[in-house]
Amino acid sequence: MRSVKSTVANTFRLSGRSRRSEFIFYWVAVAAVGMIPFVLHEAISYGGDIGRSVFVLSAILLIPFPALLVRRLHDQNRSGWWAFAWAPAVLTGIVKSGEPIGLALGILVGLGNLLVLAFLLWPGSTGYNRFGPSPRANVNSSFPPKACRASRMRRNLEAVDQYC
Repeated sequence: MRSVKSTVANTFRLSGRSRRSEFIFYWVAVAAVGMIPFVLHEAISYGGDIGRSVFVLSAILLIPFPALLVRRLHDQNRSGWWAFAWAPAVLTGIVKSGEPIGLALGILVGLGNLLVLAFLLWPGSTGYNRFGPSPRANVNSSFPPKACRASRMRRNLEAVDQYC
């Protein structure tokens, strides 16, 4: 639950790093909440169209996703610009929603989604990187750079190799 709160709290924060668990728990929560309209529709079974309510709910739940994707890329020491690999899938979903798409476009969308999923599930870099401290580490964010500078001055490099 803490991971979901962290994702929602950092909806518009593109700096820093996020753990894999933050993505996984957020996606599970989105899937669970996304099923609510279908369950309510079946319970009430009035026969109406729920397409619009599902679309609105999906749009609201996906608002934090781009920032989460950028923070996951930062955790792997990649630029946030790699998030644009997801753009063909999103644009195709918006433009061609409800229409059949061609084979080539379908393959492009599928590859874009697989690339994004790989980025989201790929392990992050260990220790400190150019985007900040590891979200798995339980250290102060200013610790690794100071330790790196101090160790270089003392020529004791193996003590902090994992952070530098």
